[in-house]
Amino acid sequence: MTARIITPETVTEFQDSLLRLERSPHTIGRYMHDVKSYYAFLGGQEVTGDTGTVLLTQLRHSLTHQRGRDRMISPPH
Repeated sequence: MTARIITPETVTEFQDSLLRLERSPHTIGRYMHDVKSYYAFLGGQEVTGDTGTVLLTQLRHSLTHQRGRDRMISPPH
């Protein structure tokens, strides 16, 4: 399986493809937030099918844990 590295250029290419597909600004914003989070989480690490699945699971766990801590720290509304 071919390894890939997410770069700022590939993130921009992805955003451009969403614009060409005429996705809504809200959808593009949500997708880009997730892609940028994944990019930051990877830190330049190569991604293949197998490692990509593991890394996504780790990112999901990290974000869930972070959101839980944010909820504990945030004052009630």
